[in-house]
Amino acid sequence: MEAASRVGLYAGQQIRKNGTSLRWTRLEITSLTRRGFNNRVIGRFLEVADDITVYFTFDSAREMVQVGDIVAVRENKMSVWDAERERAKEYNLIFHNEEDFRSTSNSEQRTE
Repeated sequence: MEAASRVGLYAGQQIRKNGTSLRWTRLEITSLTRRGFNNRVIGRFLEVADDITVYFTFDSAREMVQVGDIVAVRENKMSVWDAERERAKEYNLIFHNEEDFRSTSNSEQRTE
């Protein structure tokens, strides 16, 4: 299991180095910042042996996720249950490396 996890394979899942998953994989939202329509999210995959943290952004008109929510992620898509409309909703994600994600966040805070 450890060797499989090191190359990103575990329990039938494949996680690429940039954080994208080839199959629908559960991800827990661990941090969320929302500004206008833009959501900046830090999450961790639940179905892999190693603790893999990913950084991504997506746009939504409404608040669709909260810290602690479990969502499904595959490649550059996230599927979230929309309780108000009683259906799944998909969002396009943009993945970032940690350094770029945090530096963009810090520069946005300085310009306010």
